Amino acid sequence: MNQSAELEGAIMIVWRVIRVLALLLVVAGCSGGVATDGRAGTRALQPAVSAPGAPERPVPEPVAVQVGPGDRKQIALTFDADMTPEMRERLDSGVVRTWYNEEVIDVLRNTGTPATLFLTGLWAQTYPDVARSLADDPRFEIANHSLEHKAFRPCYTLPVLREDEKQEAVIGSERVIEQITGVRPYYFRFPGGSVECATPDDIALVAAAGEQAVDWTAAGDALQPDPQAVVDSVMKDIRPGAIVALHMHGSDETRNAPATDEAIAMLIPQLEAEGYEFVTLGQLIQQ
Repeated sequence: MNQSAELEGAIMIVWRVIRVLALLLVVAGCSGGVATDGRAGTRALQPAVSAPGAPERPVPEPVAVQVGPGDRKQIALTFDADMTPEMRERLDSGVVRTWYNEEVIDVLRNTGTPATLFLTGLWAQTYPDVARSLADDPRFEIANHSLEHKAFRPCYTLPVLREDEKQEAVIGSERVIEQITGVRPYYFRFPGGSVECATPDDIALVAAAGEQAVDWTAAGDALQPDPQAVVDSVMKDIRPGAIVALHMHGSDETRNAPATDEAIAMLIPQLEAEGYEFVTLGQLIQQ
């Protein structure tokens, strides 16, 4: 690499650091100080000045985590609860009966399996009692999936946020989830994931808001009606430290992740038989 290219690369790095610092200043003006509330991966509102000796939050990195440490046979199951305004309208009009696959949660509870649940703010508003129940269950960790499941850049068929809406998509959802459940999420998953549906600046914005962006290692339940196909899709990418992304809002009626409950009922014992331990995302990453 010549000196000119090296200088250009250094300038780009400095510019990105400046953007992250600027975003931190903006977000700092919108929220008070925070400290942990004892739940893995969540935080509780505190006064702007934390009490002496209060535990510190992990500092988010401006990257999207795709896999955890591989030194232990641990896996984090994660479930997205999508909800767009159009989905809410279909529910309110009776076109769709529900956007909550309760059977997914039943399987997790009946098998004692921990999981991290990425809620959109609109989903939590639509099912507040369910959201509170999930947050109160020690098996589950609550995470942020944006306010209305809009993409941060054009991808798939998702509605797209304007630049001036992006910060509210993160912080606004955080606020809604905390108001309903009493916990504020630390982990954030972009609708559609960061690879296709977000930019490096978007990831930096999430970090500046105090949340850690997370993608996944394995997935496969979206629009898939065959539970065995879901299992096969997940298993081909499983390894120690894997983050598995699935959904908890689908049904046969909507054809959106309709087989997730049946798939995890097969997947959980299969992975346990192979010596894997299920943990929350916070337990996996913050070892």
